[in-house]
Amino acid sequence: MGLRPRRGTRGQALVMITFSLVAMFGVMGLAIDMGWGYFIKKSAQKAADASALAAVGQALTLVGQTGAFTCGTQSTCQALASCAPTPSSPPATNIDTACLYAKQNGFSVGGNGRHQNVMVEASTTNPIPTAPGIRVNYWVTVRATEVIPQLFSAVLNFPFAQSSARATAAVADIPLPGSVYLLNRENDGGPNGTGVDASLGGGGSLTASGGIYLSSSANGAVGNQYAGETNGSASVTGAYVGIRGNGTVDHPNNWFPTPSNTVRDPDGFKDPMRGKGQPPAPAALEVPDHPVPGGTISGSNGCVTLQPGTYYATTTSNGQTVASGRPLTFSGCVNFSEGGAGFGNYVFFGGLKFSGGTTTFAPGRYMVAGATQGNSLLSAGNGNVITDQTPLSGGQSVLNSDAGEIFVFTDANYSGLWLPPLVKTIQGQLNYSTVDIQMGNTTNSYINLHGLNVSDSAVPDELKPFGPTVWWQDQGNSRVKYLADGNIDISCGSLDNPCKNNGKISPDIKFQAHANTWLNGLFYQPRGASINFQGQGGLSSPLTIITGSISLQGSPTVLQPYTGIPLARRMAVLVE
Repeated sequence: MGLRPRRGTRGQALVMITFSLVAMFGVMGLAIDMGWGYFIKKSAQKAADASALAAVGQALTLVGQTGAFTCGTQSTCQALASCAPTPSSPPATNIDTACLYAKQNGFSVGGNGRHQNVMVEASTTNPIPTAPGIRVNYWVTVRATEVIPQLFSAVLNFPFAQSSARATAAVADIPLPGSVYLLNRENDGGPNGTGVDASLGGGGSLTASGGIYLSSSANGAVGNQYAGETNGSASVTGAYVGIRGNGTVDHPNNWFPTPSNTVRDPDGFKDPMRGKGQPPAPAALEVPDHPVPGGTISGSNGCVTLQPGTYYATTTSNGQTVASGRPLTFSGCVNFSEGGAGFGNYVFFGGLKFSGGTTTFAPGRYMVAGATQGNSLLSAGNGNVITDQTPLSGGQSVLNSDAGEIFVFTDANYSGLWLPPLVKTIQGQLNYSTVDIQMGNTTNSYINLHGLNVSDSAVPDELKPFGPTVWWQDQGNSRVKYLADGNIDISCGSLDNPCKNNGKISPDIKFQAHANTWLNGLFYQPRGASINFQGQGGLSSPLTIITGSISLQGSPTVLQPYTGIPLARRMAVLVE
């Protein structure tokens, strides 16, 4: 006979199972509450991210690459405050844009049964309160919250929970990763051929510390032209080599790493200086009139010091002094001095010619505004030292601690440029011309110049968006037409087939690629222009190059170590 359970133990299993089910359902309920809270938090984060980015993006669109961010209508500032229950559409300010984007992403003041709230804070102060140590131009912080009624957690006397998220977006100056930006596209002509961005012959080599971007999608299908062409043992090396669209190079084994293609049209294949316009010309009061009889400035019998101002060659005709349009010729010891102001402004009409000796440039803005037919904007041969006030160290270029220089090569029609009365009489003859630097292959000949150092207070605010430019070619002197804001004119077609610039043919800028040539900073030419390196030497210059196309003839070596002052562009980014 089997054993029967005692009467006192009957139902114990039922009680144990009941308690276990209560505990199990409690754990399940807590998991559901936590999971729902996590879902709401992720949704709140998405709304906060989108609204913060939208707000700073609109502010950047309104202020642009060069405008000042202030607490005004273009970049609204406010202390932490709730959005309006019903944001205006269209939004009146970029703060309204933040509120509208939050609502479109499921969060609004009083939303979801009056359980939600959205708060926005914005300012130009530094550093950002939510991201100490980060310095920006303008920032917006958005907080999205929702009170969540609890299901099972209410049993534990927690009837509500709050899920919240915070995002801060800002307009910041972001360093760009490229060392060489080649802007010409597949339909653009140039000295290398239509659509050819890089052409290297013989044993030439180009080595860049950053990325190399070829904007042409030429692939040999039309006219047997490629985006990049190398002959013989020529080679190209960069941290990255990118080609837009389906563009190719004719000898992939000569490129390191192997070029990568992109089907999109990202920023790396557009002019990094777009939207900035051009370096402004100095005001008339900043450039006193300095006519130069005969056009020769000689320091053969002692150094000559040149103060800021406007310089041009003059001659005598029928007993009258007139502007000749001839190049200004420098010889011997010539020093430019900003006169204690820390930054000088110089304008030259007729071009510059260096004819032996040492010319030292002080920090400043130097505009070479046109040359007459048959003359160059700048020409220099052996026997010249062209330098600034930051000497070489150990035979190498080093970063400058002063304000640096910017050289602008243009014609006499540059926007805002003041012309002396004598120069106005020959304005139509002063056109954009060649730049030819064939020097540096002897130890007593070298170039040592540094671009704008925007951390120096002497640099005018109007020039700071152009740092660290050392060399700038006027966008108005290119085959491709640019607008006043620095964007390419596509009203005639598209970015691949833009408007042409009245049939202008921009001559190459020619450099002797030699070890004694140092340009420290940014070398800028617009799309449609080109640079040509010649010779047998090896140029090692801490330089970022932006140009339409590049060519190396002979067997020059162009090496670009890191500049130390990177090119930056304003961008709207999430910082936390």
